Amino acid sequence: MTSGMPSKFRLDLISSLIVAAGILLATFISVRTAESRWLVLGGPLLLALAFIGADVLTAHLKGKLSAPSGASLILAGSVVMAGVIVDLSDPSLVKTIIPITGMGGWVAVQTGRAGLRRPCWGS
Repeated sequence: MTSGMPSKFRLDLISSLIVAAGILLATFISVRTAESRWLVLGGPLLLALAFIGADVLTAHLKGKLSAPSGASLILAGSVVMAGVIVDLSDPSLVKTIIPITGMGGWVAVQTGRAGLRRPCWGS
């Protein structure tokens, strides 16, 4: 294998592993702190940081600007806000939303920096 830019497979694998570790750790934190209204929010915060970290690392490895994209910031904010909303109702339910939001966010992280072609609508 040549040195230089990592292959697309490796880039996808690295960001997927970061998000997977974030999902597992965030779920663990949310389960262990389910009785505390404030500590349970550590899970959604950790998951949000995993999304941003995976996005920044992927951009860095592709040689682009090492800053979080707007999409990853919106995703991270929505994960934290979903955690707060569920926490206000029942803190023990936060642990149930972590894997769901994590898997949805994983898809967004995978396609966010992929450089997908935009459709041409009528031109």
